[in-house]
Amino acid sequence: VETGGCDFAEQIASRIPMTTISNLLGVPEQDQDFLLAQTKTALSADDEDVDETDSEMARNEILMYFMDIVEERRESPGDDVISMLINSSIDGVPLSDEDIVLNCYSLIIGGDETSRLTMIDCVHTLAAKTDQWRRLKQGEVGIDTAVDEVLRWASPTMHFGRTVVDETELHGVRLRPDEIVTLWHASGNRDERVFERPGVFDLGRTPNRHMAFGYGPHFCVGSHLAKVEIAELLMALRDFTEGFEQTGEALPIRSNFLTGYSTLPVRFHPDHSGLKEVD
Repeated sequence: VETGGCDFAEQIASRIPMTTISNLLGVPEQDQDFLLAQTKTALSADDEDVDETDSEMARNEILMYFMDIVEERRESPGDDVISMLINSSIDGVPLSDEDIVLNCYSLIIGGDETSRLTMIDCVHTLAAKTDQWRRLKQGEVGIDTAVDEVLRWASPTMHFGRTVVDETELHGVRLRPDEIVTLWHASGNRDERVFERPGVFDLGRTPNRHMAFGYGPHFCVGSHLAKVEIAELLMALRDFTEGFEQTGEALPIRSNFLTGYSTLPVRFHPDHSGLKEVD
């Protein structure tokens, strides 16, 4: 904030989730930029030069990286999630290396992409909707309520596929076992049957039954962590800035699974009273 501006997507949003989840997993700081690059390529891309082969290779790189980490932790356990998984068991059966690696893969992918894209969308939206920014700045809306609306509005994961288990009918459409059904979170979070004025960004919206984290047995295991990260961001913006503005084009990511921006140049207007408290 004190420097005036930055590319929010690159210099702030790319750092918070990756640093947090890496610290939980015990990933060394020097490896975090590598993992960030791989997670971006695995599910989305910042430019058109990345193809499906690149994405598949990135996913494999993440898996191989964690295979090496698991091997290291077995020899020298630490105070981290990977070490905890190594020493865990289900019904008396220890987790296999494959189980642990796949859990690490899910945590690093899920813990970075969606939180990062939601943070970027949050600043992009608040910079344009100054009336909502004023409500946040003046304390007219609660942080937790604002977090839920930010998540609903961003809907970074556009859809998920599910396999039909039992034959059923949904809205007049017959669904048969083994068929694939696409669940559109982006549509559900704009459902006029659930949300009053769904096309309006309202930080005071309550209740807010958004589906940004999915639903049921597949509900996001990292939902609490994501909410904490977004809440901390909103509080920092509220306390340390008088406002902010977008100073250049926000470039979209290239993905048919996720939605969001890869760049977001902004200029901050410092709140010197808030910054003074930090100093």
